[in-house]
Amino acid sequence: MAKIKRKAQQATLLIVGEGQQDKAFIKHMKSLYDDRNNGQHLTIHSADGGSPNDIIKATQRKYLHADYDRSFILMDSDIPIRQHGI
Repeated sequence: MAKIKRKAQQATLLIVGEGQQDKAFIKHMKSLYDDRNNGQHLTIHSADGGSPNDIIKATQRKYLHADYDRSFILMDSDIPIRQHGI
């Protein structure tokens, strides 16, 4: 009987950018550094702007159910993050 080759489990990484420009930047970085042979898979999404709290809440609603090994949010600091209400 032939042996079945199994692929090693890939680590999954989610990066959510604040807007379309952030998403484009992350895609560019992915094209430079992401390699499927290195054991990771990168997923990129855009939160489509708003306040930092809106972006965090939208990311939680959309991706809390998804099983990513790590997740990051890329946003600028033009609006301060409120400590309450997250």
